[in-house]
Amino acid sequence: MEPIGFKNAYYIKLGRKGEWEKSSIEDNKVRISWAKQILEDINQRNWDVIRMQLEEEFQQRGNQNKGAVTCDFNALKSFIESTSDDIWITFHASFLWWCRLGSPKVEQDQTSKYREVSGQWHSHDINNNLLMVVDLGLTSWLLKKIR
Repeated sequence: MEPIGFKNAYYIKLGRKGEWEKSSIEDNKVRISWAKQILEDINQRNWDVIRMQLEEEFQQRGNQNKGAVTCDFNALKSFIESTSDDIWITFHASFLWWCRLGSPKVEQDQTSKYREVSGQWHSHDINNNLLMVVDLGLTSWLLKKIR
């Protein structure tokens, strides 16, 4: 297999505590939260409106940290503007999974907002080797992050 080229690589956590990992991978979707942002605003890229909504959300939670708002805003914007030139990775069931996003349209179902994957999620490298977390030397790093 030929090496895969990509412009950007992003990590995404699929739901709180990974609640959407399994369904995202099985259904070839990349699920996101941002429950209070209106789908139409997202798809029309109404950045000023979205940023204002995020600021209001943070204020309602008593969080006045502008940096946190900017971080959330930038993460959502990266997700929305990501093309098939980018790869997205996540971890599930002791494997690293990766995919490319398909259609630029964000959709919504009863679970969450999401984008369809171009093709499917992959848990193998270009030589068809499984991408097991223990083989990647990430185990101790991940354990520190989840403790």
